[in-house]
Amino acid sequence: MPEVEESLSRSPSELIQACSGHPVRVSFLHGETRERASQVIGGVGSVRAEEGLTISCVGSVPQLAEDDGVVAEVLVEGVLLLLFARVVGLPRPREILLSWPREVRTEQRRQHPRIDTSLPLHFQIDGQGEIHRGHIDNISAGGLSFITHVAIPADCHLSLAFGIGSGFYFHNAGARVLRTTASFRSGLRVAVQFEGMEREEIDHLSGWIHDHLPPERLDRVRYRT
Repeated sequence: MPEVEESLSRSPSELIQACSGHPVRVSFLHGETRERASQVIGGVGSVRAEEGLTISCVGSVPQLAEDDGVVAEVLVEGVLLLLFARVVGLPRPREILLSWPREVRTEQRRQHPRIDTSLPLHFQIDGQGEIHRGHIDNISAGGLSFITHVAIPADCHLSLAFGIGSGFYFHNAGARVLRTTASFRSGLRVAVQFEGMEREEIDHLSGWIHDHLPPERLDRVRYRT
């Protein structure tokens, strides 16, 4: 199977606009040294060029001053965006208003195209017999993320069962938990990497994802031999 990678085609302004509704990690830069002094996690709310970005934080917000420098990290379509901005104000408790980023850096994080979906999922935590439910948030041929209300230990192994609407069902697909974060909307978002899948399963999943990619993303998928 050819290796797949995505190339970046959106402008920095379009990428910033696409951050709305995504989880974010904000690091506050310390004075003249520009070292990262503290961090908060949350979600990106409104994004307006004339006003900046609104960040809704999970937990308490550290002591901040206007014009403090920040780096906001947001994952959009498999691209990690590093948004360099400054604090404009604190309009509400646990809410931070950032300026429009003065600089945007990107880091490609995914080898495979990934699509958003809402497919149902059943899973078992390694060593436990109970079957839990969730729904798939997005999926690629290398892994997926799903939403659940079940607390899952980091770096544990799961057994997954799900269908992809093409008559193909994955039974007992092995996966390793990469990270668990609070979802901006509800529950917990769990990111996993597939393990031990058969080549037929990977090929079928990759083909199904490619068939469901939006037209504007098909021209950003390159195949390398």
